[in-house]
Amino acid sequence: MEITNELAAIVLHFGGVHQQSSEPMTEEQHVEMLQAKMAAGRAMHSDKPDKTCAHGIFLDSLPFVQLALVGNSPNSAPVSKALAIAWNRLREDCEEWLQQQEQIESRKREEAA
Repeated sequence: MEITNELAAIVLHFGGVHQQSSEPMTEEQHVEMLQAKMAAGRAMHSDKPDKTCAHGIFLDSLPFVQLALVGNSPNSAPVSKALAIAWNRLREDCEEWLQQQEQIESRKREEAA
C-alpha cells in the first residue's frame, strides 16, 4: 500500500486519533449500536444508495479476523487504508525492535562467556 495525495489529504483533514472502548454491552446491543452508526453515516451521504460497503482492517494471515471496522461512508475506504498502512509500519518497527533486542542479548552472552 502506498500513500497517495488523496489519502494524505483525508488523514490530515481528520487529524489525531485515540483508542476508545465502548461500555460493556451484550452482542445484541453492540449490533444495534453498529447499525445506528452505519445509518448515521449513510444519512450524512443521502445521495448514496441504501447498500454500501463497510471498510475495515483484516489480518493477512486470517482474512476473516477483523481488527477494526471503520464504517461505510465515502471516507471510510481511505481511512481504513491509512490504518492498514499505520499497522503495517508498526509491525515492521516491532520486528526491527525485536531483532535489536536479540542482538543486545547475544552481545551480553558473548561478553559474559
